[in-house]
Amino acid sequence: MRKRLEDYFPAYFRKMYEEQRKSGEISEMRVHLGGMVTWVSQGKKYITPGQQPLGQEEFGRLLSGLCEDSMYAYEEEIKRGFFTLPGGHRVGVCGQVQTEQGKILTMSHITSLNIRVAHEINGCGVDALPYLMCEDEFLSTLIVSPPACGKTTLLRDLIRILAGDRRRMQVGLVDERSEVAGGQQGEPVLDVGVFCDVIDGCKKAQGIRRIIRSMAPEIIAVDEIGGREDMEALQEASHSGCRILATMHGRDFPDLQGRAGVKRWLSDSGIQRVVILQPFVSGKNIREILNEKGEAVK
Repeated sequence: MRKRLEDYFPAYFRKMYEEQRKSGEISEMRVHLGGMVTWVSQGKKYITPGQQPLGQEEFGRLLSGLCEDSMYAYEEEIKRGFFTLPGGHRVGVCGQVQTEQGKILTMSHITSLNIRVAHEINGCGVDALPYLMCEDEFLSTLIVSPPACGKTTLLRDLIRILAGDRRRMQVGLVDERSEVAGGQQGEPVLDVGVFCDVIDGCKKAQGIRRIIRSMAPEIIAVDEIGGREDMEALQEASHSGCRILATMHGRDFPDLQGRAGVKRWLSDSGIQRVVILQPFVSGKNIREILNEKGEAVK
């Protein structure tokens, strides 16, 4: 039986979570050792009234529950600053790190947690999709936004629609951090469509090249591309005939154009649409949809 997010919480925190959720859907929880638990719901920040500062025992029980009583199993992910729970929920960690010759060996004292709750919003990509199509052909698309503006949620829903029973496009999703499909032992927990194949937990560049060879996708989908290796692999995918659906951190089109490597990649990878997101306003987060020249198409 698949676990819900609250199943990872100790009793005291589960009660607090369920009580706070009565006021609205929670998107983020921040937990500080010796401090208060704060919540983000519908874009607003809250502190539960009457809280006591979180002691070492309570904090340790929460961290242990999130790690399923095995910190060692998550050690490599924690070194990178976060780990992902089945269902796509991301837990960011801060504290004291141990280094050697500039490399992080371990995080010995964790003092802050940021639990970002994965949400499926089926249909959030419906309005955008017509601007990303040319007749029945998908146009390679890059989704751009600052953190926590819903780019993974939009990416997931576009994949769901494209790989669904109606459009039946073969999508290859490289889900490095298990946040898009929320994989549990490789099996998607979240809906990414019946025509979507998922490589879970694999580095993006490696996964892109592997899924092209093994599954012959029409569309390659990835979340949060970053370094040169990711961009080179996507460029190779484009040259092999695949369309691209990807996300990247950024503010706007001029921001992308101001990064030399990204500007060149946008041209060489065949990106034809750029979707710029903003913080949610009245349930909407798409600010503009542009073509490869930065001209508005919506």
